[in-house]
Amino acid sequence: MDDCPVFDSVAQLPSWVKEFAANFPPPGLLLISGSLGAGKTTFIDYWVRAMGGGGATSATFSYHQHCLLPNSEGLDHFDLYRLQNSADADSVGLWEAVAASQTYVVIEWPERLSPAQIQWLTKIWLAKNHGRVIKLTFSYTDSGARRVAVDRVFHSENL
Repeated sequence: MDDCPVFDSVAQLPSWVKEFAANFPPPGLLLISGSLGAGKTTFIDYWVRAMGGGGATSATFSYHQHCLLPNSEGLDHFDLYRLQNSADADSVGLWEAVAASQTYVVIEWPERLSPAQIQWLTKIWLAKNHGRVIKLTFSYTDSGARRVAVDRVFHSENL
């Protein structure tokens, strides 16, 4: 799997997402960064569909969306874009989802959390699930194509 694929159009994203889904079995914590409109929610929608779910929509206004997946407890998708400060994370159910999930937790805009909160999330996740933490960063190239940087994070100090 290419760790920094570039897509000239969103239409090219689904085939890479299927490969990503096949190589990222549960449990997994996924941190997704990138500018507005760079493809974060589109990626999550395609990923949920690749795993047999009905897709995902933006969780920006609700902060949290639970996506059903076949044969599992589902996926918890958090969009933290509207958080005013890292203390607001206490009110969106994020900590409870991380503590309870045995499959996937996806966090868009993790940079809205403090470094200490991200470190805590990662330590709890790795200790509880022995799963993987992966950070994806969506950006645009000079030509306007989308680029996805994949950073596999196994230890919180690598965040």
